[in-house]
Amino acid sequence: MTEGFGYTDCIKYLNKYGHSGNSLVFKYSCDYARIYLLETTRKSSDQGIYEIVLYPQTLPEKNIVRRSKDSVINDFSSTFIPGLLERVDCPNFHPIWIAWENGFFSLGKGLSLYEDEVYNGTDPEPFVITSTGIMTSYGASGNWIIYIEGEEALELKVENVDAFKLKQLELEHELKLKEHEFKLKQAELEMKERLEIEKKEKEDEFKLKELEMKEREKIKEDELKVKELEMTERLEMEKLKT
Repeated sequence: MTEGFGYTDCIKYLNKYGHSGNSLVFKYSCDYARIYLLETTRKSSDQGIYEIVLYPQTLPEKNIVRRSKDSVINDFSSTFIPGLLERVDCPNFHPIWIAWENGFFSLGKGLSLYEDEVYNGTDPEPFVITSTGIMTSYGASGNWIIYIEGEEALELKVENVDAFKLKQLELEHELKLKEHEFKLKQAELEMKERLEIEKKEKEDEFKLKELEMKEREKIKEDELKVKELEMTERLEMEKLKT
């Protein structure tokens, strides 16, 4: 399997801070919040990943849910949600909650789960989520306050991921996909060639056996003719004697 989003090294994983479960409650300040729901706890894109992107008010797309699995990336939701994450001064925080279960996702404003819901959607082919992470991107830095049950509110500063670096990672990902496709095609071609060779070998083997069988039959026929000739000669000799 090849890499999915290609920049999982830039994600700040929340499991190490004690976060678990099927929801995330947080406050966010500044633009371009990205939340990641991952199939494993490994820092690797060789797994199923959901990416929830929250854009500022100045962009038409407010909320995008993206799915990466088995080298295939799909945007299965793009929703305009006014006021969810406005472009404001960084000291101002926006409270947001996200919940998920068996491929069903819901998102809302505030710190109380399932209240003031502004989005929900379903992945018809879900995978199990075991870890979560956060990130900002494309020249944005963000302050996060994460609420973890039984713990004090966790304040995190997530510095911007350089846009050039992200573009480079995306290009590397595209290159890996092409390499993966090339290897698959090469493997298919090699398999086809092997099958053709095996088919030819079997055909040649069959023809050889056919020739050997015909040769043995011919030898038997010749032996039979020789015996018949000998028998005829003996009979002729016996007649002459009498």
